[in-house]
Amino acid sequence: MGSPERAAIGIGSDTRAEGPAVARAALLNVLAHLVALAAAGLWLRRGSAAFSVDERIAFFRDAESVRLWQVGWGLWILAAAGSVGFIATVVAALPKDARARGAVVSVACAAGIDLLGDTLQAVLLPTLVGPDVPRWVFVACESVVSGIGTVCANGLYSVAVVLLTSALGARASTATKATAYLTFAGGMLLAVSALVPSPWLLQGSAPITIVAFCAWTLALTRDVRREAREARRIEDAPVNRRS
Repeated sequence: MGSPERAAIGIGSDTRAEGPAVARAALLNVLAHLVALAAAGLWLRRGSAAFSVDERIAFFRDAESVRLWQVGWGLWILAAAGSVGFIATVVAALPKDARARGAVVSVACAAGIDLLGDTLQAVLLPTLVGPDVPRWVFVACESVVSGIGTVCANGLYSVAVVLLTSALGARASTATKATAYLTFAGGMLLAVSALVPSPWLLQGSAPITIVAFCAWTLALTRDVRREAREARRIEDAPVNRRS
């Protein structure tokens, strides 16, 4: 059990480990997302709906393009793992709260869905461009696979961000709240881009969402580390008075 003072400021029991652990998880999360975003622009865009069906099919018939395509989606799988790791680490550093637990459930479900969608993107789509496969099969499967990640997974990631931010309540800084709302709005735009569908809305909202999510990660980390420092100060105060 933690002291009443530590419970009041809303930090977990092992204050000396929480700050560094959250910082490490945040760094890995941000790096994974920025690398994946760069891969999306460099390797994945040519296989997206921003290009015509004929151009996409030609892209998937090139072996080197397919290899880069698969590496790119592998990086997004790592980014999904980074999201789960970061949010789980933050929640472990907070007092028990239904909203924080909901954030872990939401991000875990999102990552599971993302794993399915990203794997299908990497493995299934390149097999549907042979001369014996009708174009409509490729287009239909492409739409379904895209919807799995863009609508379902991104929606749940966005919900997880809002839930975890709300769990902090007044302890969340203005920067944390602002970037959380921006991430949520961007995630909803991503979902709409797949439902409309609009490749241009997708390509416009994706960088905004990812950058906002990275900014939220850093802002939230700063809040948690500030709370950890305050908890350590309270822990050390009685020792200082006795010495």
